[in-house]
Amino acid sequence: MKQTLNRPVAQLSVAAGGILWFLCSILYSTCKDQLPGTLLIPILCSVLFATLFLVIWLGSKATGSFDRNSPLYSGTGSMLGHFALCLAGVFCLTMLCEFFYELDPEQQPTEPTSYIFVIDESGSMETNDPDGKRYDAITQIMNASDSSLPYMVYAFAGGTRVVRDMAPQRPDETTIPINTEATGTAIVGAIRNILQDYKSGGWEGGQNPRIIFLTDGYATDLNSRRIFFNHTRQLNRALAEYNSLGITISTVGLGSVDESLLQKMADSTGGVFISVEQAADLASAMEQAALSCSARNLLSTRHMRSMNALYALFRISALSLIGSFIGGSLALAYMNDASIPLIVRSSAVSAILGSILFEVGVQNGGSQSFFWFLLWLLFAATFGYCPRKTRRPSARTNVLSCQNVSGILCQTGGKQMPV
Repeated sequence: MKQTLNRPVAQLSVAAGGILWFLCSILYSTCKDQLPGTLLIPILCSVLFATLFLVIWLGSKATGSFDRNSPLYSGTGSMLGHFALCLAGVFCLTMLCEFFYELDPEQQPTEPTSYIFVIDESGSMETNDPDGKRYDAITQIMNASDSSLPYMVYAFAGGTRVVRDMAPQRPDETTIPINTEATGTAIVGAIRNILQDYKSGGWEGGQNPRIIFLTDGYATDLNSRRIFFNHTRQLNRALAEYNSLGITISTVGLGSVDESLLQKMADSTGGVFISVEQAADLASAMEQAALSCSARNLLSTRHMRSMNALYALFRISALSLIGSFIGGSLALAYMNDASIPLIVRSSAVSAILGSILFEVGVQNGGSQSFFWFLLWLLFAATFGYCPRKTRRPSARTNVLSCQNVSGILCQTGGKQMPV
């Protein structure tokens, strides 16, 4: 008899994966600066597995697929034992994979070799920073840096202009003039123009240039539906190119800003995003942005110039292994012997597919949040069989069959009786 898929459990598992992505993304954003990746990523995967195990267990029972006669089941205690053992396995396996992924045999220098300050000079800055504390912050940062460290300053609004050329700090450094009469906040245009200047030789920042990008608003070149998708593609390509060139962008948002955009700019290039409410805090925020960089982990964009292909292969393999282990372990929650091969095989295929899509998407300028969401859905998807329908035995009278073999024997109900 052909078995059918348990669609309610499959749909329930995918829905749970989506909800868990939302919760895990909040946990990730809250804890990524407080916890090391070797602890944070295992916690996220453990939360995913633990919740899915409960959901699949309850779903299998509700749909009648849970087989209490399975040799793997001997009561609630056995289920708790399976759960604890698999949870420990998920945590340890993820921690091991994350540990090796974070190893950096290149020992790349993390200290910036130059600073590029990109300062918003739109009209709104006259209200949010009337005293020009953003320019004072630049002076403070450079006074605390090595005197030989070069830096340059861009200002942007509707367009982009060079305020100070790339050079070390000079004894007779002049004060940067404040201009708040410009209109517009063309963030995408500024990112593209600065990149074009670098590629054309307009400035040279050494091996590890670091951009500190300050704004107090939303990108005005992303607020029209007609140009949104075009500029989004241009932004993604530009950020991917910054990443390949080893140029880090750290962003500082003053007041009400497009946090998702500024976070994306930072995450895509290995920088950090700092949010402040008052102009008086700009100096400390910009200093933090200048000195901090994001760490590499299995769920973030990777920022490497060499050995990138090796790390790409390792991440795909690691995520595939973790996803396959999570999915295969959920077969114990489903507790249906006939479904175990299907759950294990489908989980492995889903994990490999999700890992490849995540690596390719994130490393080519795609949204890390979207591809992580897709990865969690594929990790969570659980496909088992519906319970077999049992047929009622037909009402038959005992069949009497007789044989004459050197005496007559009669077989009734499976027992042989002499006649």
